Amino acid sequence: MLMSILKEIKKKTNLNTALQYELESLPEIGTTLARRIINNRPYQSIYDLKKVKGIGDGTIKLLKNEVSVE
Repeated sequence: MLMSILKEIKKKTNLNTALQYELESLPEIGTTLARRIINNRPYQSIYDLKKVKGIGDGTIKLLKNEVSVE
């Protein structure tokens, strides 16, 4: 129960403003993908990540509850 509460409290990572180390803390995102995400900004939707080389539907599915584009 505590874990579910903590997940709700955790703020989503904004793809448009996150620093590289913040992006690297996301599932499946390492140094190279974090840099590519930064270089392809801005994002209107999480699905815009498809334009980033190395990110496909599987990664987007993992990230959809972790990130925002506010």
